[in-house]
Amino acid sequence: MTKEHIIKTARGLFEEMGLKNTTMDDIARHAGVSKRTIYEHFKNKEDLLTDGVNRFYEEGKEYFNHVLASTDNVVEATVIMLRKGMEESRKNRYYIMEDIKKYAPSVHQNHLIAKNAEQQKAMEDMVKKGIREGVFRSDLNPEIVAIIFALQSKGILTNNQPFDKFSIFELFENMVLLYLRGLCTPKGLEILERILSKKTVNS
Repeated sequence: MTKEHIIKTARGLFEEMGLKNTTMDDIARHAGVSKRTIYEHFKNKEDLLTDGVNRFYEEGKEYFNHVLASTDNVVEATVIMLRKGMEESRKNRYYIMEDIKKYAPSVHQNHLIAKNAEQQKAMEDMVKKGIREGVFRSDLNPEIVAIIFALQSKGILTNNQPFDKFSIFELFENMVLLYLRGLCTPKGLEILERILSKKTVNS
C-alpha cells in the first residue's frame, strides 16, 4: 500500500508541478512518509518515475479494454475515450510525457516509446473493428486515424494555450465530434447522433 501511495502522490506532483520541479522531499512531504521510506522502494526519482509510467499505461490499458467491452459499438467507445482524455488533460498543468522526454530521456527511450506503440496498435485495431462493424468508412487508413485518436485521447491537441479559453464541451463539439463524423458511415452517424441525443456526451 505504501508503494502504491508513493507512486500516486508522485504522479500527482509531476502533473501539477512538472518533473524537474518535483523533488523527493516534495514527494515525501505530500505522501506523509520519510525519504528513507521512499528509498526503500525506489533507487531514485527516475526509478519511481519508471514505475509510475508503467502503472499509468496499465491503468490506461485496463480502461481501454473496459470501455470496449462495456459499449455496444466502436463509435460509442470512441466518444467516451476521447472525451475522457480531453477532460483529464485540463486537470494537469504540465503534460508529463513531454517532461519525461526532456528530463528523463532514458525512461522515454526504454519505456514510453514501446508503450506508446502498443497503445497506438490497440487504437488501430479499434479502428479496424469499427470498419468491420460498418460504422467507420472502409477507405480509412487505420494507422493514421489511430495516431490522431492517440493524440486526442491524451489531450495533446487541446492542452495548449490557444484553446484554454474554450470549455471542454466547445472543444469536443468543434474538434473531436467534427473529426469523428468524418470517419463514420451513415450507420455510424446514426449511432453517433443517437448517442448525442441521449446526452451521453454532456456539456
